[in-house]
Amino acid sequence: MYPVDDGGNQNSPTNGWNIEFGGTDNTVAHQFWNGGDIGAEGQPSVSCPAGEWVFVVTVVEGSDATIYTFDEEGQIASGSGGGDRTQSELAQLILMAGDGRDTPGLMDEVWAYSRALSDSEVDRLYNQSFQGLDGDGGDSGDGGNESPTTFDLRGQIGGWEGIAPSSIEGDTNPTLTLQEGETYKLGWTEGDGFGHNIAIRDADGNVVDDLATERTTDPSDGQWLTFTASSEMAEYVCEPHQSTMVGDIEVN
Repeated sequence: MYPVDDGGNQNSPTNGWNIEFGGTDNTVAHQFWNGGDIGAEGQPSVSCPAGEWVFVVTVVEGSDATIYTFDEEGQIASGSGGGDRTQSELAQLILMAGDGRDTPGLMDEVWAYSRALSDSEVDRLYNQSFQGLDGDGGDSGDGGNESPTTFDLRGQIGGWEGIAPSSIEGDTNPTLTLQEGETYKLGWTEGDGFGHNIAIRDADGNVVDDLATERTTDPSDGQWLTFTASSEMAEYVCEPHQSTMVGDIEVN
């Protein structure tokens, strides 16, 4: 993120894209920088409802960019534009707040990926964003509504690949560090077309509390285990491919 004022700033990007949260209104805009100038003829921009949490997705495809905004009920707006740069070029992604003024809102969570997300991954992030909110889009204050920490994996014969959170993204058979007594979700939403399942086992190789899913070649909306972490948990595994698809669990 870099500061901006009405006269510009020497630290503004030479090339790349930025997502701008308007300084005087409730708009979100996508801008293309090319050679130090804003190089797009059409800058996608959408308005957000005041006083509500929104989920914002930006997609760059070739030289085109689209912004989508969602509330708890679903999509509320979208805007598209085009620029001179393409997604094949290496460039910065910059979040810009304000135009020399305070942005009239808050940013709660930010996810940035170096690859395009699948529809199921976007759906998961959308659902995660609005869990724990009351009907007015604010914090419910009820600890029982807080969403559990979620570990999302990709099922591959060579090993589980971390998808989310970012701390395990891209890692093979990442170690999961848990707090005893806390609630977690562990599962897989993508696969390689082979039959997999996911199970949690103790140090002797026994499944803990029947925490195992059925074997499938298509996880569809995901195969999930929701559980409370306990000291006996030692590993997560795909039972048909347990020699390669196995990761450690550390419970503190």
